[in-house]
Amino acid sequence: MSGTTTPSRRAALALAGLSAVLVVLVLGEWAARRWAAPPIPLFRDEQTRQAYYDVTEPFFRVEKRAGTAYLVQNPTRVAYQPSQVFPLEKGPGVRRILVVGESSSILLGRAIDDLARRAWPNGRFEVFEAGVPGGSLEDAWRRFDEFKRYPPDLIVCLFGHNLFYPSIRTSPPWLVRAALWTRRSRLLSFLADRLRPPLFPPMPAPGPRWRLLVRFLDALASYSRGRDIPVVFCTVPGNLLFPPQDRAPRSPALWQARFLYWSGRRADAADTLASDAAARGSAEEWFEAGDWLYQQGKLRRALGCLQKARDLDASHYRASSQVNALIRRAAASDGAWLLDLDRAVLDLARSGAPEWALFEDEQHVSPPVAALEARKFWRLLGSQGWAVPGQRLPPAVPILSRRRDQRPSFQNLLERLLGGAMSPERARALPSETAEELAEAPLDEAALAKVVADSALSGQGSADVYSGLAEGCWRAGQIAAAWRFNERAARACPACSGPAVQAGLFRLSAGERREAASDMRRALALSPDDPEARFYLRRLR
Repeated sequence: MSGTTTPSRRAALALAGLSAVLVVLVLGEWAARRWAAPPIPLFRDEQTRQAYYDVTEPFFRVEKRAGTAYLVQNPTRVAYQPSQVFPLEKGPGVRRILVVGESSSILLGRAIDDLARRAWPNGRFEVFEAGVPGGSLEDAWRRFDEFKRYPPDLIVCLFGHNLFYPSIRTSPPWLVRAALWTRRSRLLSFLADRLRPPLFPPMPAPGPRWRLLVRFLDALASYSRGRDIPVVFCTVPGNLLFPPQDRAPRSPALWQARFLYWSGRRADAADTLASDAAARGSAEEWFEAGDWLYQQGKLRRALGCLQKARDLDASHYRASSQVNALIRRAAASDGAWLLDLDRAVLDLARSGAPEWALFEDEQHVSPPVAALEARKFWRLLGSQGWAVPGQRLPPAVPILSRRRDQRPSFQNLLERLLGGAMSPERARALPSETAEELAEAPLDEAALAKVVADSALSGQGSADVYSGLAEGCWRAGQIAAAWRFNERAARACPACSGPAVQAGLFRLSAGERREAASDMRRALALSPDDPEARFYLRRLR
């Protein structure tokens, strides 16, 4: 019959259709490879890839060993080492403490566990360190929900720095695996990149994040009330001597204040800048004013300025005063126990403002401070009658400078900055850090220069680092070292005007106004549009 298609004809039509699809795919692949841009990698590097899977996979897997079931940790990042292993079934008289939050909670959890092992060596407490390094609020909430399967006897929450971080787990794992598979084809990856939601979304708006934090704290408190177990909310300390990262355009008022500062009129400089910051609300101006007041020993005013700088910092890398106020209010309204670590670190600072010696970077306290936080935690539990009666904590370790306790820390900070974990703009943290370093021990210039030379930064990036080291040396009275680092900055970026401007400020500080003017002219020769150099030159004439 004329309308009937025989099996052989159907097979031929199917083969022709398949061939046409293959031809279209081959031509599309050829066109994509010829004209389309290379696919953007899903993960910036191996560390980012591992961080994604550490967050998306369950924290524990159940594993049998010699007939006994154990909880064995899945995440593999350095922050989770050594690996945590616990019996699936709790032993008699054992209490489980769950610590959730961001990376700061991992440091606290380790310190709590260390102190518990030394105070009660019979294993009376099991401390689950379930914080997420670099994790968002959604990540911390996911960990809390998972650990309900292994019911804790007490919950500790330390979260605040990462409130405005977007969740790394925007795309589900199956979609990420599919996207990785499409990377074998330029055409398929081109299509997938336009259909798949971004793996790393932009920073979320503040309003919803505040509400989500309140909901998270309420969820913790509601769970603890339902099971009649305590929950501890912790406020979050941050390094106030770490500069804001939003790099607002510098104003003539800031240049005027800097001119006064380098001219030796430091009190006038700080007053001028604080007044302008109050009018304009610039985080950078508040920080400069607070930093100068801190150097002059005017600690109460310095603390107020530094807190404003942190709270106005658009990068949101540190928990603000508002975050800690919210945590305190939530603890009071939800009946939680409050461990006020923010005030504890403020009280600990010899100068009245958190010093570099108390912090590893902008967020994380040094190991001795974490040990002190753990002691406060166990004392809080004892005061509430939760810990073992008559507990005897081991003697406290004195809070020393981290240079004495952990000498490589300053070099490690610089390596983190240069290695990409911190943006090059954070080189502005180095002046105060270098000055603190030199107050404790001589600076190893050769070692630091080698770290910079071995880094991936070049040009403006390494020049910024050398300039930060130079200013810190000048503040500490190490004039020769300051000039050597400034010369390195100039060699690292010969076309940059910054080192010439800094040299002019150094000479201004030394009372050499004519030489300072010459340096500003040299800066303008390198960069005719440098408004700061032009401003200083006008003042020097």
